[in-house]
Amino acid sequence: MTEFLSPTATDQEILNLARQQEAALIRADLDFSALIATSGETGPSLISLRLAFPTPERVTEVLERVLPRIQADLERGGIASIDESSIRIRQLPIL
Repeated sequence: MTEFLSPTATDQEILNLARQQEAALIRADLDFSALIATSGETGPSLISLRLAFPTPERVTEVLERVLPRIQADLERGGIASIDESSIRIRQLPIL
């Protein structure tokens, strides 16, 4: 994102850019889940990682394993919460 936005960009600026780019976000904080869920919009999609030890290697391993299973849901617009043992997906908009 730093190619397009300042490192001090607000959450809303990041969401707006993701919508414009039709990109999914990958985050470890819950702020984005709440912002997207309450927006009433169908995007951007979000992968919310809730890993105990989110090292770059672990994040890559988890994403490589789960992305094929959740790709269609993300393309339709959704929030995927991924933890050590489960994947939960909510389709957008959440009303």
